[in-house]
Order: sequence, then structure tokens, then C-alpha cells
Amino acid sequence: MGARGAQGLAVVGGLVLLVIGWLALRPASVSAPPKSSAQVVATPVDPQFARLLPLPLRALALGMTVKELVAERPRAEPIAQLSEAGQLAYGEPLGADTQAIYLLDATSRTLLRVQLATQLTGERDIEPRIRQLEALHGPPSGVWDCEAKGAPPTRRIGWFRGRFGLVEAFLIVNERIAVTRYLARAETLRASLAEAACAPVPAERFSKFPVSPPTR
Repeated sequence: MGARGAQGLAVVGGLVLLVIGWLALRPASVSAPPKSSAQVVATPVDPQFARLLPLPLRALALGMTVKELVAERPRAEPIAQLSEAGQLAYGEPLGADTQAIYLLDATSRTLLRVQLATQLTGERDIEPRIRQLEALHGPPSGVWDCEAKGAPPTRRIGWFRGRFGLVEAFLIVNERIAVTRYLARAETLRASLAEAACAPVPAERFSKFPVSPPTR
């Protein structure tokens, strides 16, 4: 699973831009149908992982089956464009401007990681977003610039807490700022940093985010 998970995380640029297009075309949100009392998630929720998730998703657990996922998140639907060999993707709007993506192993059909994709209105939104994460989770574990060959450059900021982690990835292209938050097991996230050729950012460069070349 680790290699496939790392490969999926390394292609943050294309994934985020695809999700942004999906967000722009998705229908207006509707109220979720009420869950019946029979819809009980059997996979135990790990409190350490739950603390990294936004409140609406804190009943999710890595390793839960696709049946459990859809029971807990009834608005989640398959996203064929984001599915690939070895993994399945489900998604749903989360609030007005965020798309939640749930990636599952295609063989076991169990949840591998959660991704939250959004687009910021401008550079002024970056610092408040980071400060909010620091208020929730404390100082980050690291800051990296990632420039793997053939992939757009990204700035990644990570919070590793025990067996789990959260990585916030910023992609700036054509004056747009796309952000994807990855929530997964710590080893999956660390493997993705290595595969994406991520290097620690010195303090004097914290404010200088990498920018992708303009595209037509």
C-alpha cells in the first residue's frame, strides 16, 4: 500500500487542479439524508487520527470499508477521474468551498487517506490558514519545498502526531493558489515527501513559496 499511497500523494498538482474544476462544475449542495440507526461504523475510530480531522469528519477511521464510509458519509460518490490502478476515489462537497476526497485501496476497499481540496482567493489567505493549523495542532513538524521532475513545485507543511499526520500542500499556478490537505498514516506521508523530492526550507525562505510556470 505504501508505494501506491506515496505515488498518489506525489501528484498533488494535477489532482488539486482537477478537483478545482470539479468544484466549479458541481451542483449546489443539498441537505444530506438522515442516517438510520442501523448505519453504525464498525471500524474503531482512533482518537489521535480524529483530532487531525475537521469536526464533520471525525467519525471516519483509516481502514474502514467503503460500505462503512458511504454509511457515514451518504453524500460521498465515486470520482472516476481520480481513481487509478490500485485505488478508488470517493468525494463530496464539504462546506461551500472545500471538496473532501476519500481514497481507498481497490483490493481491500478500505480507506487509506482523506484529502481536503480548496482554492484560496489570494496570497493573503495563506498565513491565516497556517496560523489556524498551528492553533489546533501546535508547531509544525517541518516545512518542505517539493520539486520532483515532471511535477509542479509545491510547498508542504506537515504536522506529525504519533502514528498519523497532516500535510498541507500549496500549489501556485497562474496566480491561483490551490491547497490540498492530506490526512493519513505518518509513514505514508513521509514516503510521499521523499518521492516528491521534498527538501527542508530554511527559515529565511519561509515566506517565498515556489510558483509553477504559467500555463495556457
